[in-house]
Amino acid sequence: MQLKSFFGGLTLFFCFSIAFAQIGLSSGTYCLLVNGNSTTLTPGACLAVPVAVNICNASAAPNVNWSNCNKSNISLTKLTLTNVNFTNTNLSGANLNNVDLTSANLTLANLQNANLTSATLNKTNLNNANLNGANLSNANLSNTSLISAILHTSILTGVNLTGANLTGAILNDAKMSGVIVSTTTTWVKGRKCTGVTVNTCFN
Repeated sequence: MQLKSFFGGLTLFFCFSIAFAQIGLSSGTYCLLVNGNSTTLTPGACLAVPVAVNICNASAAPNVNWSNCNKSNISLTKLTLTNVNFTNTNLSGANLNNVDLTSANLTLANLQNANLTSATLNKTNLNNANLNGANLSNANLSNTSLISAILHTSILTGVNLTGANLTGAILNDAKMSGVIVSTTTTWVKGRKCTGVTVNTCFN
């Protein structure tokens, strides 16, 4: 009799090759499932059951899924994190200096007091994200969606908002000197800017 075993979640599987007619079984392969107090023997090979993976333990890399994870105060400076899923992720106080978050999904993310200086957020989704007190100095937010984002007291000095959509965004007390916009930038009230400076967005 050959015996192999493996885990699938909380279930322990044993795979037997049996050639003992004396115990009333025909020759062949059988699967013995031991799950708590329940034991089942069935003909055929065992099928592996995927073990649940904690996505929050995945390494920082392009395409990683950290949705709903707590990553507060994490340092990801200068990393390439394109196409990542940070939906509803807690990144408060995180150091994201010079990080590349092109095409990332940061919907509902908590980025309060995060350091995003010189970060690349081109085509990033920041809808409903909380950027209260975040430092985005010289960041590239071109073609980024910031619909209903909270940017209260954030530092937007030198930020590139060309083609960005800020409809419904909260910009109270945000520092916006040197912000770059364009006629493709949609401002808070849903109107397009008429020039390349912020003052043309209030007309």
